[in-house]
Amino acid sequence: MLDIAATVENRKTRLEWVRNVSSVIDIPLTVGGGISTLEDIEMVLESGADKVSMNSAAVKNPDLVKQASMKFGAVKITVAIEAKRNEGMPSGFELVVSGRLLLSYEQYTLAIRQSICYLIAVCLPVSCLRTIRRCGCCERRGSRAGAGSS
Repeated sequence: MLDIAATVENRKTRLEWVRNVSSVIDIPLTVGGGISTLEDIEMVLESGADKVSMNSAAVKNPDLVKQASMKFGAVKITVAIEAKRNEGMPSGFELVVSGRLLLSYEQYTLAIRQSICYLIAVCLPVSCLRTIRRCGCCERRGSRAGAGSS
């Protein structure tokens, strides 16, 4: 369950949602969005999540990933990697942080390598890649304009 608007809206994950969802499902629940401190991670896990997922916070503060892995166990920590095609970049991709801020592949790779060195258990690829046609849905994500039809 990724609350993709939380970081962009400068708010925390809605813990009530986590409690409500975790109380009615019998599968592991990973929660992301607005998680930027050890306290945030603790509250999300206590609310019923099995794991947390971080994107922006992992890039901005790779040491948080290390601290979280040490405190909660690497199996509880996921780093999300969101790619978007950009033919103007040497790699052909740029990576999304904070919902809209785009980093070069090289900048993001450095941050992720630092995170991976701290033995995270899971990397979650979140792709904005469209091979058949561009639908524009990635550009609308988090805008409350709907996913569109594709």
